[in-house]
Amino acid sequence: MTDHFTKKQIEAFCASVLEVSEMAPIAEHIALCSDCRQIFHEIYREEREHKSFSISLEAEDWFRDEHLDYDRLVALVENKLDKEELEIVTGHIKMCALCQEDVNSFIEFRQKIESDLGTRFAPNPE
Repeated sequence: MTDHFTKKQIEAFCASVLEVSEMAPIAEHIALCSDCRQIFHEIYREEREHKSFSISLEAEDWFRDEHLDYDRLVALVENKLDKEELEIVTGHIKMCALCQEDVNSFIEFRQKIESDLGTRFAPNPE
């Protein structure tokens, strides 16, 4: 492999501060490149104070600590997420009891107010 990622890029990958579109190519490269994988292991050990670790390249594991914000919650319930984001969100929800509860509560709330969503309020004409 000739195009390696820099140590700074791998550090950002380890810290999960990159966009999804930036993380995927780095993860794929680390999986295939022993040199970059070695840098990854060194950085990860330093960050984790030399504790043992295991890595997973599964999308839902990348976002296990990133909970759903309100906009994503609404987009999920209204089926407005693209395929990739839906995969990530559903994977996270499977692993995260807090977000499962948020989704269920939001759906329940929407069902309760659904009849009121179509009601229009206007001043009483006299």
